[in-house]
Amino acid sequence: MARFEREDSDSEGVTTPSGSPTEKLRSMLERHVREVVDEAMTRATAIEERARGRAVEIEREAQQNAREVLKDSNQKASDTIQASIDRTEGVLGAIETLQSELEKVVGAFREEVQALATDLNSAKASFAPPEAPAPPTQAAVAPTPATEPQSDAPQAEAPATPAADPQDAEPAPAPAPEPDTPATRRRGLLRRG
Repeated sequence: MARFEREDSDSEGVTTPSGSPTEKLRSMLERHVREVVDEAMTRATAIEERARGRAVEIEREAQQNAREVLKDSNQKASDTIQASIDRTEGVLGAIETLQSELEKVVGAFREEVQALATDLNSAKASFAPPEAPAPPTQAAVAPTPATEPQSDAPQAEAPATPAADPQDAEPAPAPAPEPDTPATRRRGLLRRG
């Protein structure tokens, strides 16, 4: 448009009769150029508005997608953490159960070992040797040489009497009955088997 204005200023210096065909052509061209420029400006504005609208829409979609992705990742992270918490609580529960069961097993084992110790002490007492009888006096074993008749004939030696066996002297007392415990029951089953 500046070019046309320049031409207008140049043409102002030239006097042209009004209503001349050049003047008509010129005004018609100016009008036509203005219409083309206005239409181009309208189209450019419309294109720019559509581009801005599309850009805003794309940005909105991108933000929405970003929010959804963030929400999904937060949900997955939360699910993973919750699964880890559940597993940890399960392991703690299993540990507590195991500890409880181990305490029961250790208690039962302690009872059996104490019963075994009691049984062994009873068995030890039953195997203790009985008191030995008093040794026989010499007078009862062999006659004194003063009372024996002496002869010149050689005498056969009297067989030596063996010392009395302490177990032969008195029968051993019967062992005390064993107490009724899980250990004695198992031993009874083992002896029968």
